[in-house]
Amino acid sequence: GLAKHNMSGREYNVLVLDGNPMHDWCGLFKGTTLSDGSTIRVIQASWMETTLTNYKGQNGCLMSVAPVAESHGLIKRPQTVTFTPDFVLVRNQPRGPTPDSDMRNILFGLMTACVPSINTLHSIYMNLERPIMFAALQELERRLGHDNFPLISQTYYSSHGQMVIAPDFPTVLKVSHAHAGMGKMLIKDSTEFRDISTIVALHKIYATAEPFVNAEYGMRVQKVGNTYRVMKKIFTGSGWKSHFGGASLVEVEPTAQHKMWADECAKLFGGMDILAIDLLHGTDGKDYIIELNDTAIGILTERWEEDSLTLRDLVLDRMESIYVTQTVHQGEGLAGYTAPAPSTSVNRGSRPDPRQVRAMQKKKEDEDEDEEAALFGWTHMAGAFVTGAIAYVTAAFLVNRWK
Repeated sequence: GLAKHNMSGREYNVLVLDGNPMHDWCGLFKGTTLSDGSTIRVIQASWMETTLTNYKGQNGCLMSVAPVAESHGLIKRPQTVTFTPDFVLVRNQPRGPTPDSDMRNILFGLMTACVPSINTLHSIYMNLERPIMFAALQELERRLGHDNFPLISQTYYSSHGQMVIAPDFPTVLKVSHAHAGMGKMLIKDSTEFRDISTIVALHKIYATAEPFVNAEYGMRVQKVGNTYRVMKKIFTGSGWKSHFGGASLVEVEPTAQHKMWADECAKLFGGMDILAIDLLHGTDGKDYIIELNDTAIGILTERWEEDSLTLRDLVLDRMESIYVTQTVHQGEGLAGYTAPAPSTSVNRGSRPDPRQVRAMQKKKEDEDEDEEAALFGWTHMAGAFVTGAIAYVTAAFLVNRWK
């Protein structure tokens, strides 16, 4: 039903668009409140199981979903719940590779109702099409310079009819908006290029061509709130696509350049709280930035709870700004919005925070290493002293014997 008032405040409905039942968003938000005592009810669902109506004069939209999970624990799919969302956290793409998985109509409805969200609905919409995303990256490259932002070159064809002048080979042809390895082909010569143009001709779609990079490894630069991570992608399979050929991920320390790339991309489309930049490091020693990913980025399994708690805190702080302190108005769309410092009056629940646990573990590991180093130092000094004493006694014995 609609959000209900309680003695200390009201109950806000947070819609989390994440269809993975292994992701416990209800548990992450359990026990959290805003500073005025308002409680949080989480409805977790997939885009595929949602409907929406936005009536004239209504304060917000009316949604009906079959939830993966729901804070009250009363309703679970295939049952449905009807409610008005006060905030949306988007963790899945609203548009998949096939027409059946295109749920942009729900995104449009949320936009017409001006529902605040992370990432912003505007940035999610702008990232749905590859050319719009790439155009924004090109603007960064022009402003920062290619050496500071090494974006790969790209040729754009609005339809098969423009696929007359072929690019340099080998080239990677990407058809339409598809992601996660879909709609990508490695084209080695003009014959293959001509053949693929006949496939593009069957659909009213665009295509892009990028030079094939003989990669030593791939990298993903991730930013969630103010947390940076860099994953080195080592290709382990026989195919050229990591999604199908296989790859292992190793987390490495982010550099100042990695952070600069992430910070600049976070300013695009009115601001993004969640993003990831994919790049390839070629055997020629050069980096090639190939794409920007937004709100639906995958997170390392071992980092999921930690990074998701960061997202939860971003949601709570944003809701505090909109509904309690009212430093941001709901209808502003949050374009260009800069989040305030985390509120100290927001109740973030009693769940153990893995970020603090990890920091404490790191502190203990450092203290243990210091103790081991000190012990080693004393042991080394004692050993040197004993060795010296033995040498002295031996020398004295030999001298006396010689006499």
